[in-house]
Amino acid sequence: MGTEGSAAKAADRTQVGLPDSTDDLLKELRSNTRWFRDEVDVYRVAVTVALARGLRPREDEVDSGYTTKFSVQTLDPDGDLKLLIMSLVPAYGDSPYRWAQSLANKGVHYLHNEIVRNGRSIAEVLGAADR
Repeated sequence: MGTEGSAAKAADRTQVGLPDSTDDLLKELRSNTRWFRDEVDVYRVAVTVALARGLRPREDEVDSGYTTKFSVQTLDPDGDLKLLIMSLVPAYGDSPYRWAQSLANKGVHYLHNEIVRNGRSIAEVLGAADR
């Protein structure tokens, strides 16, 4: 019988989601901006923004209160997001999709706060525009 750590290595998530309240923010970002074609695009950007901004989840945040939203195949059909997560945070390498959903949760909150509440453009939020 393996340890809890080895169990995590054996089975990463095949479905990812968000808490319902965060999903509402994601939907608002998608419907109230012109930058995202669909909700999975918001989710992907949220993961990458969380990685770029250092918005790391705590171990006790992972997998609590999430409702399934996308299959991993839909989220990351070519495996690039998985590779990005594993490259930038090697500690997440055993279960990158498990961590992706927590990163998405943090990233959606960050994007919603900056874009919807503060009225910043996507270029400003992503650091491409000078202030």
